[in-house]
Amino acid sequence: MTLKSSKNRTLVRFFGLWKFAVAGVFLAVILRLVFFANYEVTSNSMSPTISTGDHILINQISRFFAPNRGDIVVVDGIDSFTNIHEEFVKRVIAVEGDHIKCCTAKGKLILNGKTLTEPYLHGEVASETQFDVRVPMGRIWLMGDNRKHSSDSRDLLGMPGGGTIATDKILGQVLAIYWPTARMGQVD
Repeated sequence: MTLKSSKNRTLVRFFGLWKFAVAGVFLAVILRLVFFANYEVTSNSMSPTISTGDHILINQISRFFAPNRGDIVVVDGIDSFTNIHEEFVKRVIAVEGDHIKCCTAKGKLILNGKTLTEPYLHGEVASETQFDVRVPMGRIWLMGDNRKHSSDSRDLLGMPGGGTIATDKILGQVLAIYWPTARMGQVD
C-alpha cells in the first residue's frame, strides 16, 4: 500500500491553480490586444448618446469589415481631423456609394433620395452646413450626434475626399459604455 502525503496533494493543487490563473491572464491580455480596446471620451460631440467622461469599449475586429450606417465608430483622425494620431468617436451616416445631402426644408438629411430619420438627435437640426456628397469607394461620411458641437465630415468638405474618411482609419465599433456605472450599457 502506498500513502501520499496531504502536503504533496496541496502542492499539486496549488500549481494546478497557478497554471490556470496564468492561462487566464494570458487569455485576457490577448483578448484585450486583439479584440477589444477602451477609450475615455473627452468631448461632447456625441452627446447625449456618449458624453464627456464616458469610458467606452470598442470591438477592434469590426474594423476589418465594412461599417453599416448608424454604427458608432472610433477613428484615427490623422490626415483628416488632425495631423497627429488622435481618436474621434462619430456615427457613420453614409457608406461607400451613398449620396448624402443637407437638407430638406425641415432640416433633415437626405440619404439616397430619402429623408433620413435620426432619433438620436433629440430635436436638433441635422446640419447648418449645406453639402451634397457621393461617398467614394472605401470611404464613409461621419457626423457627431451633437451636431452643433461636432467636428466631423462637414468640416472636411474642402479637403481631399470631400469630407469623407477612409475606412482604414476605423479603429473599431463602439459596443458599450462601461464607466461611469450610472451610464453603463450598450450604445445604439
